[in-house]
Amino acid sequence: MRAWAAIGLTVGAVALAWSTAHAEPATFQGLGDLPGGPFHSLATGVSGDGSTVVGVGNAQPYGGEAFLWKNGVMSGLGDLPGGGFESVAMAASGDGSVVVGFSHSGRGDEPFRWENGVMTPLGFLPNAYPWSRAYGVSADGTVIVGSSNDRGFRWDSGAMSDLGSLAGGRYRSDAYAVSADGLIIVGSWGDAGGGTEEAYIFERRVMSGLGYLPGAVVPYSRGAAISADGCVVVGDSKSQDSVFYEAFRWEGGMMTALGGFPRVYSLVSNACDVSGDGTTVVGGSRDGSEEDAYRAFIWTGATGMLKLSDVLSVLGVDVNGWWLTDATGVSDDGLTIVGYGYSANGNEGWIATLPADWIDQVTYELTVSIAQSGWSDWGTVDVEPNLARYFVGKAVTLTGEADGAKAFKWWKLYDPNHPNDPNYITTDANNPLTLVMTADRQVVAVFRCAGGGLPLPALTLGMLGLFALIRRRAW
Repeated sequence: MRAWAAIGLTVGAVALAWSTAHAEPATFQGLGDLPGGPFHSLATGVSGDGSTVVGVGNAQPYGGEAFLWKNGVMSGLGDLPGGGFESVAMAASGDGSVVVGFSHSGRGDEPFRWENGVMTPLGFLPNAYPWSRAYGVSADGTVIVGSSNDRGFRWDSGAMSDLGSLAGGRYRSDAYAVSADGLIIVGSWGDAGGGTEEAYIFERRVMSGLGYLPGAVVPYSRGAAISADGCVVVGDSKSQDSVFYEAFRWEGGMMTALGGFPRVYSLVSNACDVSGDGTTVVGGSRDGSEEDAYRAFIWTGATGMLKLSDVLSVLGVDVNGWWLTDATGVSDDGLTIVGYGYSANGNEGWIATLPADWIDQVTYELTVSIAQSGWSDWGTVDVEPNLARYFVGKAVTLTGEADGAKAFKWWKLYDPNHPNDPNYITTDANNPLTLVMTADRQVVAVFRCAGGGLPLPALTLGMLGLFALIRRRAW
């Protein structure tokens, strides 16, 4: 249930090769293509239950044709009569039985609803010829949203209604996704001349703007997808870290930047879809370390943004020969992800599945404590990046910051194989200290009086109750 995003594709290679065997394996496979013509397929969405992938394949002699992929078989959905043959599937209902998208008809681009082998045209808003497209569908397949001549629409029971815009007049709007129950719509609205664009949420016939990420010089944001219950919106916005656009997650009136892969100049990322409960976000981000090409990402509050290809590699999946450029859809449980990229065949859609405990399998936990006297605080520790869990091989920098007349002394590092055992502790006086996360780690910061007073007593197991666990941010 997401909006189409046209992303440039660049051939490359996947680097990370570390893997571990687990009882519940991850999977990955290319979707292939419709028969005939040059090889080219794109996956644009996935059903809520993860069983059905939709998109567009290259079927000759026609050209682009909407497809439905299920149980390893790709089937073309045909085309609306009239006009040139071309169709694109954009989204599927919860069980994949209903597919929506757009097709060339005798009246131009026209939205369709496909069910039981029959493609039905949805029509246009008044005076909206010759351009109209469907982008999202409710879980039961009865409510469809999209755009008709630059006006967002909601289609239900054969009737198409105009969503309007926040300002009226020459202002336009687009509807990209809808909640599972069909009651809450997300998209963007703005000046018909292209001067402004803002993500919105539409509920109970009221359109409300979601604003922009902090630091946005140009007023631009776009809502691309919404969680099943309508509480979480994802998309992209101009931001203080991106003159282009940065992925965001909006919940409870607050828009949070999701970051992006490092680049020399300005980061670029866009969120394409979100899981049913709003906790998992997928999309693409330009990666400056690898030919500055787009890389598909998966984001959770615990892990931050990770390259999906790296996650799959650590889970033991061979993705060599693939370049995963964009993740366009995710199932309600957050475990089935679809997208497109480059394979040995060319442009090709793909599907990946993750085990329910994938975060625990590919990340480690860092516990940082401070040795503290019974009567005075001695210091704090800055953790960068500050996450709940860290991807295997991630570097984390710890900086001890003494309070008042105190001074940092050293770090006490527990042996990862002997947690909570004071007999297996080493010390390191480097400050800042950088750790590479290859296991769960426990670190204690030790401070002393700056005036030459005695250091804190040696740590024993019985003194562990004196450690104050730093309150570290968890999204």
